[in-house]
Amino acid sequence: MKILAAMLLLCAIAQAQDFWTTERKTATTIYTAEIGFDGTATQVLQSRGHYEMNPLSSPFTNRGPRGQAAYSVLSVVDFVLVDRLLSKHHPRAARILRWTIIVGQGANDARQAVILGRPKR
Repeated sequence: MKILAAMLLLCAIAQAQDFWTTERKTATTIYTAEIGFDGTATQVLQSRGHYEMNPLSSPFTNRGPRGQAAYSVLSVVDFVLVDRLLSKHHPRAARILRWTIIVGQGANDARQAVILGRPKR
């Protein structure tokens, strides 16, 4: 039910035509791809005996692929929602935060890729 509410919220945000600039579409696409890799890598690493370090996501990721998918959807919705709320009054701060989040997630994905490349324990 929560995922449905999140999807409806994202659809409502998407209705704002002035919000979806080319930069925001690009940023959201990049972040969605990063979250997809993160979710897949997290599930593979958990099957190898690793554990989720993020206390906010561990209740979701510990429930398997469905929980991971729910967390991934909520992450993208949060990304777009925060960008939308901040961009109304502080567009420069929204842009800085948007790309900072993308760079941070990219660094996490790179760390996970290195761990995935190591031999299994």
